Amino acid sequence: MPSVVEEFLSAFRVGLQPIIEELLGEFIESARTDAEAFISESWENLAVWLEDLRTGALAKDEFEFLLRGQEQLMRMKLLRQAGVAAARLERFRQAVIDLAIRSALSVVPI
Repeated sequence: MPSVVEEFLSAFRVGLQPIIEELLGEFIESARTDAEAFISESWENLAVWLEDLRTGALAKDEFEFLLRGQEQLMRMKLLRQAGVAAARLERFRQAVIDLAIRSALSVVPI
């Protein structure tokens, strides 16, 4: 049986493609790389928070608050280098954070 972390990653990756296509279609690889970099950079905290959410040590709203606090870690390096406008970057950043929250809540029933 896959762990909650593996299930989260799977749900996140499945949900990422439609977001990229909708918001940044012409920058698919850069967007995917930047989103995956965010998950990698946040991984240590995210794994702990997912486990705490699963065990009930962390409430849903606390989890969302902590994850939204990680937003500034999403640097969007490749997308910035590609010249994507700040407004589009912000929409993508928000969509990725929302996806991470939805993915977590889909694998950790509350």
